[in-house]
Amino acid sequence: MKINDHTTLEETPSGYMAVVTDIKGRTHRIRVNLDDVIRWKSGELIQRAMPYLTPDQRELILTGIPGDLYDRMFSDDDKI
Repeated sequence: MKINDHTTLEETPSGYMAVVTDIKGRTHRIRVNLDDVIRWKSGELIQRAMPYLTPDQRELILTGIPGDLYDRMFSDDDKI
């Protein structure tokens, strides 16, 4: 099942995985609960629907931007 442009939901023998292709073309697999994905897609904030995910994992599912790149993009460091 497609969640958004860069994330699909895949059923595995041990549960569901959000399979994300980030903006660098790398694939990430994040274990999620199907009911939580449905609650999020129905309008609940992702941090409330999936509090067990890290902020970086939630951002990756939402935007396809990995945490390290997100940090560099929004850093105040002039060396970037």
